[in-house]
Amino acid sequence: MNIEQLFLKKEELPILNETCFQIPIHPKLLDSSLNIDKLIAQKIFPPAVEILYMDNGLVKSFSMDKNKSGTLYFNKQELNYKSYACTLINFSEEKCKEFAHEKRGSNIFVYSRQHINTFSKASSLRNWVIEYMNEVFKQVF
Repeated sequence: MNIEQLFLKKEELPILNETCFQIPIHPKLLDSSLNIDKLIAQKIFPPAVEILYMDNGLVKSFSMDKNKSGTLYFNKQELNYKSYACTLINFSEEKCKEFAHEKRGSNIFVYSRQHINTFSKASSLRNWVIEYMNEVFKQVF
């Protein structure tokens, strides 16, 4: 799959019921030997967004403000870190397989949502993270 096909698109990641959406994480981005440039996130997100990073530089948490109002986070130790069979993600079968973290499965790592209670917050976070992930793909792939 070429890089343009990997890019995330809004139509693939719809917002349902005003606040429900998922942002997939390509399994390669979780490789601890990567060194993802933290400036990518700093260039995309407004200063009000609080950002925490994994050891390899990938953002592990995006919060709309310091009160954690509107947060996306990734914690592999929690059960809600994956989506099953692209349930809220409108990927092609090929793209779903590319993002799958198991060789024969369809489980996809995703950022979990917390305290996203308005469409405006959902839309802003989703759009910023799509832009961020696409820029990370350019660096990694």
